[in-house]
Amino acid sequence: MTLGVIDSGMLGSHPDFAGRILHNYRLVDFATGVAPSYVDVGEADSEAPGGGHGTHVTGTVAGSGAASDGGYPVDAAAPNVRGTYAGIAPEASIVHWGNGATLFVLSAVTAYQHVLDNADSFDPPLRAINNSYGDTGGTPYDPASTDACLIKAIVQQKGIAMVFAAGNDGGDGSTDQTSSYCKDPTPGVICVANYDDKGSGLRDGPLNSSSSRGKSGEPDTYPEIAAPGTLITSTCLQGAPSQVICTGGDDNAAETDWQPWYGTITGTSMASPHVTGALGLILQARPELTPAQLEELIRRTARKIGDGYEPDPEIPGGTIHVGYGSGLLDIPAALEALGVSKAGNPSA
Repeated sequence: MTLGVIDSGMLGSHPDFAGRILHNYRLVDFATGVAPSYVDVGEADSEAPGGGHGTHVTGTVAGSGAASDGGYPVDAAAPNVRGTYAGIAPEASIVHWGNGATLFVLSAVTAYQHVLDNADSFDPPLRAINNSYGDTGGTPYDPASTDACLIKAIVQQKGIAMVFAAGNDGGDGSTDQTSSYCKDPTPGVICVANYDDKGSGLRDGPLNSSSSRGKSGEPDTYPEIAAPGTLITSTCLQGAPSQVICTGGDDNAAETDWQPWYGTITGTSMASPHVTGALGLILQARPELTPAQLEELIRRTARKIGDGYEPDPEIPGGTIHVGYGSGLLDIPAALEALGVSKAGNPSA
């Protein structure tokens, strides 16, 4: 199983990615007037100077936790834990498209086209891509735009789910504050809100105040689902040289136990890779599922938090919330709905 990330780049030499980098692409010639292209830097660094965002996101998707190994209380109840900061799908192969510290629409389009041109060559197959970026909150969706057409082609022609961050523009439901990608109706394009577990694994907690909400009464502007995105510790490089985004921590929660390999950050950018990794786990059990089926599965099995849900026009019989979407991602419930045991095998 291969999972992809389109972001700022990644530190290929991080111990948590060792042996699993299928491709680590860095965008070149984009600002020179020459047609942009990608070069595969492998275990080198495809991040822009001062980066770290893409490394952090990739670790949540598929980091092994190797650089933090030994600090987690591994016992018979948790035999598969590799390290304190293992990602969601720690055995997945990784493809990263590094587009620099700021992802513009044109550079994202370059990545989408590269996916379409090369997806058939990836082995193991690429099945989901994380996209922790977006445009200004409230931007409308244009189905005729180049990026929208390419995203639809990736999902429908290549069978690759596309997971996006909802945005960090907050809101109270009175106005639309989500990214245009949240309004893409293509089944298999999934928009993720930032859930806050209050650092305790709480399953009935609030959305982070910064997580973008849609406009109440217009469910096409809502996120599809929520996942943990507050004070997430993942792969990063502190010290000198350092990836700046990870050095100061967030909300005074700087990582200090496993220096220099991790950093703590908050945002919907940290929520969406939880969903991307979860899709990888589900596909490991049921590789025949399409992007549309994956989306419907995680939305139907999401945990409802609080009230204020309304009928979901996209999921017959389902309900949706202006901020949480269908609710909180629930991987065990999704696997149970597929008849998959905790050991990862089909149940009788």
